[in-house]
Amino acid sequence: MNKITLDDLTLKEGDNSRFIVLDGGRITHPSEFDGVIITGPPAAGKGTKTPIFQDIFKEYGTDLTHLSTGDVLRELVSDARKKIPKLYKYIEGVIDFDNRDFQYFYNFLRKTEKFKPAELGTLALALNVKYIMDRGELVDDNIMTAAVAERIGSDDKIESIKPLYDGFPRTKKQIDLMSDMLGKEGRRVDLIIMAYGDNKKSVLRALGRRICPNDGTVYNVAVNGQEPKDGKYCHKCNSEVVQRKDDLKIVDRILTYEQNTAPAISYMINKFKVPVLLSNVLNVKLGQNLAEEIRKMEKPVIKEFYK
Repeated sequence: MNKITLDDLTLKEGDNSRFIVLDGGRITHPSEFDGVIITGPPAAGKGTKTPIFQDIFKEYGTDLTHLSTGDVLRELVSDARKKIPKLYKYIEGVIDFDNRDFQYFYNFLRKTEKFKPAELGTLALALNVKYIMDRGELVDDNIMTAAVAERIGSDDKIESIKPLYDGFPRTKKQIDLMSDMLGKEGRRVDLIIMAYGDNKKSVLRALGRRICPNDGTVYNVAVNGQEPKDGKYCHKCNSEVVQRKDDLKIVDRILTYEQNTAPAISYMINKFKVPVLLSNVLNVKLGQNLAEEIRKMEKPVIKEFYK
């Protein structure tokens, strides 16, 4: 296969998970993985699959670090808040003003705070991210890529982190920026996992998903074996679980994915030229234990491909 199109990335109910490899593409054994991307529509089981794939590849000696874009942005802001206790006051003071970008916050910090030059860029980026999120706007491609680069390249972590990228890249521009970033950092992506799911089941799973606000444990009131205690409490800490606001907007998220992200996936595969694992959860019934069924399906496929 010389080039992959969206039609090549189609699975139906009853199809098994399978690998696709471009002619002349690079195949790296899991023991030497440097990075993996997991992509797919909202509520297609990516969150459930991520720890499963981490466990499977750990058996090959590769310890993948989950990098969710949401977590990356929140960690960036949280770390900055420790260094800038007045972070929220800074943002509150400019939240109603348009066009406050990275350069604005960089200059602002340079004039008002005493930081080392190496810290200024990171902290200005964090302020910019906080400003955008508090305004309810989307973080653009350049800022998202900068935040991910900051995470994998910070301090001494660059040599030890082998990222499992979740939610990044999502657009052609992010793909190009990521390719440039990896080249500069001397990093690679060695596998792309394409998570599949049925839209109807995805909606039901999203509407049933509940999260512990204390420890982040994910439950689902619609899936046997994944329910919270008594339908509303965390099994670990007894906190009352909550529903994510974006899960209530699942239909809009699926439409956005199909319009914006799906067309970029074939572009990403052709650019990175690495194997693609089409990971199918269409055969898993809603009431089944999703994690257990995925493990049974995926492990033999991966073992056979990399034997």
